Amino acid sequence: MKRIAVVASIAAVLLSLVPLARADELKVLSAGIMHFALKGVGDNFTGRTGTKLAITFGNAGRVKTELEKGEPADVVILPKPDIAALAKAGKIAPDSLHDIARTALSIAEIGRA
Repeated sequence: MKRIAVVASIAAVLLSLVPLARADELKVLSAGIMHFALKGVGDNFTGRTGTKLAITFGNAGRVKTELEKGEPADVVILPKPDIAALAKAGKIAPDSLHDIARTALSIAEIGRA
């Protein structure tokens, strides 16, 4: 159920960006953690809009570094702290942030009670 909500959020954001796309392609740079959620979105998006969705995945640090070096992209999917740092550096539009997913991580030690 959560995957459906994440995919729906991503699709809504991407659809709102179609008029801004350069040529016939929307370039997305994303942290690899979103690969599962975005699986299959590209073909569906292209079929509905006629705009090709070109998604490149990488670890969040590498994607952030590429953007800092000037790598062009239409959409960036990264953890919020990375997005905030890129906005502060003037690499992305600070008013364009859309939360699409939330997660909580926990750690525990096994074998000690």
